[in-house]
Amino acid sequence: MVRLALLPILLFSGICLAQQPADTLRFSPGEAEKTFLENNLGLLAAKLDIGRAEARILQAKAWPNPNFTLDEVNLWATARQRGGETVSPAFPGGWGTNQQFALRLEQMVQTARKRGKAIRLETDGKVLAEKSFSDLLQAMRAELRQTAAELSCAQALLHDARRQQSLVDRLLRVQEAQSALGAVPKAEVYRLRALQQSLKAEANEWAEQAGEKEMALKLLLGTPPASALVITIPAAIPAVHIPPLDSLLDVAERNNASLQVATANVQLQNSAYALERARRVPDLQFNVGYDRNGSTMLDFVGAGVSMDLPFFNRNKGNIRDARLQWQQSGIQRSRTAHALAADVVRARQELVRTLEAAQGMGGDYLHELDLLLDGVTLNFRDRHLSLVAFLDYFTSFRDNRRLYYEALRNIIVHQSELEYLTGNTL
Repeated sequence: MVRLALLPILLFSGICLAQQPADTLRFSPGEAEKTFLENNLGLLAAKLDIGRAEARILQAKAWPNPNFTLDEVNLWATARQRGGETVSPAFPGGWGTNQQFALRLEQMVQTARKRGKAIRLETDGKVLAEKSFSDLLQAMRAELRQTAAELSCAQALLHDARRQQSLVDRLLRVQEAQSALGAVPKAEVYRLRALQQSLKAEANEWAEQAGEKEMALKLLLGTPPASALVITIPAAIPAVHIPPLDSLLDVAERNNASLQVATANVQLQNSAYALERARRVPDLQFNVGYDRNGSTMLDFVGAGVSMDLPFFNRNKGNIRDARLQWQQSGIQRSRTAHALAADVVRARQELVRTLEAAQGMGGDYLHELDLLLDGVTLNFRDRHLSLVAFLDYFTSFRDNRRLYYEALRNIIVHQSELEYLTGNTL
């Protein structure tokens, strides 16, 4: 798994402090992931599915309740009804003379191992719930890392745009003062003003992107919407070892959470098919009864058994439906495996291209760009460099800082995606 510590952008704690809410939240990488696991509402809700599956297993293990019936109770017995005779003698204790009632106790017994197959079905349902939760957790964890990387990139570029804007503001004030004295052409002043407006527009764009990513990250972390987020992470190109493609495909086949969900669903549908087949066999209903005086014998006790006769309904429709769902789940698993292989190939290629694009950007790359920009600015201020040359250098340095941050972001995004697909840390 990619640790948030590998996220490449150093978020500057002093960015626009006057505009930040008082309740700025600062997270270390470990604290951010811990907060995500504890507070994310989607994870908390999905985790309850496992408990629900356990409850269904408990219910499947329960035996059917017996049925008790009290019937044929006479509320009175007239002399005409009795023919003037005592038709039912009293019970010991002197009660129950001429009293009629019947008792019946029934118990349903499942046949064809339906109970065991129902338990197996619910057990497979729990496995599916666990695999689904694991898939959701890995997917959201990858989303967390990618969103944090995108937020870091946007906030770092926003900081750069405002810092460059401040530098141009200072140069513009100097140039305007010199232009008023006639030492600098007004065209140069207008050109710097155009650059100033361009930087303002760029800063607004990065501020909008940073705001969107920050809100998405707050939703993942479950933090207050009005707070500001700062994740303290180092800025460095991570060293990533990319295994051969065949190795990645084998690992993905074994560990990918989505494929495990599809496999668990195949087993679940197989168990459902077995249960529907077992339901073709009628269950038995055993009973024992007592009849006070409603039979040819006084105090009659009898036993019996009943069952449905499978003449009209042999559960054919449900069996066929379950079989088709089982076959469908197998096809869907094959489709998931095929799509997974294609995604692994694509994600690996993108990560390789991103790492190749980041070659040559060492740990001092940003510092060297800052030193060069300071030197170019000083030379332009002292009139040792023309405006055209200054703007060319300025644009080049600005573009290279943007490319550096975007390369760091893309490495984390593609690495997180590849690790999610393979279910393994690179």
